[in-house]
Amino acid sequence: MRFFAVHDTEGNIARIVGCPDGAPPTLPASMAPGQAASEIVLPDSVSVSSDRDILADLVEVAENYRLDVSPGPSVRIMRKDRATGE
Repeated sequence: MRFFAVHDTEGNIARIVGCPDGAPPTLPASMAPGQAASEIVLPDSVSVSSDRDILADLVEVAENYRLDVSPGPSVRIMRKDRATGE
């Protein structure tokens, strides 16, 4: 599976969507102004072995991670700073 994060310009994740390998991404029909979608590699802690586990893991990722959207060849996912939430 491939995963895409819908995020704002600061890398805050609004939602994560998945699609089968080789299929076009199924992105939300409408996104808020300033939002973008980027393909991400999920953290190693996320298991894609069962639908039940992956849903809980994706919620955890959206709540506790953000994207490093600084200029570069790819977007990197990183854990939010626990003190600031950034």
